[in-house]
Amino acid sequence: MNEESDEAYYVFSENPQLREAYELALGKFLVAFNAIENNTSRLVWRALHAKGLASLADLLAKQRFDLRLDTLKALIADIDRLDYLDVESLKRLSEERNHLAHGHFSVDPYSGEHQIEGQKRSTAANRKALDSLNEWTQEAVRLAHTLSEAEMSFWFDYEGEIPERP
Repeated sequence: MNEESDEAYYVFSENPQLREAYELALGKFLVAFNAIENNTSRLVWRALHAKGLASLADLLAKQRFDLRLDTLKALIADIDRLDYLDVESLKRLSEERNHLAHGHFSVDPYSGEHQIEGQKRSTAANRKALDSLNEWTQEAVRLAHTLSEAEMSFWFDYEGEIPERP
């Protein structure tokens, strides 16, 4: 490590309130994003079953997340009741998740200004890292809820027993 990053780490380590706030905010975001991933899988699986494509449901519902979003986008084009879903917001939030999961939270030892580093991002975009993280968490919770509601809308299509979700 160089002297500058050592000093920034020291300040971060010695500022338990800031560290705990970041850890809490990051944890909440990751839990909310996990719900998005799971709800996307369930929705893709349920929609493919509704389209009579049960043989593809298990495979396509377990793809990498970006491919599940492509599958969801194709389903939206074909299933009117899903046309309100915003795949672009899901993709944007996925990019933020990757940025957060692989970035580093750093603190300027002189100003106390904090940012998330390590990805191809402008420093200015990350200056209010905790505020942004809390906003992304609220968006993730909203999108997870929307995906869950969309999946539930398929429950009413079945005669008899509802197929088990993945």
